[in-house]
Amino acid sequence: TDTCTNNFCAMNPLANFVTAATFTEGNLITSFANGRGACTSTFGLTTGKWYVEMNITTMPKDERFGLGISPFETKAEDLPHDVNNQGIDLSGYNAVIYANTDSGSGVIDNFFGNNTTRFDSFTGIIGMALDLTSATKTIAFSKAGAWVTGGGTSDTDFSNALKVDITSYVAAYDDWFIGCGSGNSSGTTGVYNINFGNGTFGT
Repeated sequence: TDTCTNNFCAMNPLANFVTAATFTEGNLITSFANGRGACTSTFGLTTGKWYVEMNITTMPKDERFGLGISPFETKAEDLPHDVNNQGIDLSGYNAVIYANTDSGSGVIDNFFGNNTTRFDSFTGIIGMALDLTSATKTIAFSKAGAWVTGGGTSDTDFSNALKVDITSYVAAYDDWFIGCGSGNSSGTTGVYNINFGNGTFGT
């Protein structure tokens, strides 16, 4: 239960400066009009090991969803990895991980095979595990309960998950927020139900 002494994270409508996203169910369901925009969480992370789930209830056009982390509130009307947002995220469109680099945002790992069909017609849960404690900082993702292991495969055992090194990227900023979004300027509105551990989806 969410109390003053056991407070859970939610998505932050007060940081919604860029897009007309709507927030419902205690700010745990985000809906992006016309499938474009991003938002960040109320809690910022500096260290620790974290897990969060995003239940995609309506997939945006071309599977252009993103789940990841961002160092500050959304500045650009696009996915967390937009060069202006400086984030790191899993892109549903081609199943790769993007991050901001010195030359702009770019692919840092082909992850799930750099395949534009990995999330076709998918509705369900994407899980994200984040390690900001170990010497090597990593991010890992699961699809429908199975961890992506690389090479287009998945496994329910987390020890086999592909843990992508993000050490150099997270070193650029002190605080990181959970971020999600949609990256299509026109198309189906993306609707995501975020679970930070406070009850089940939609409650």
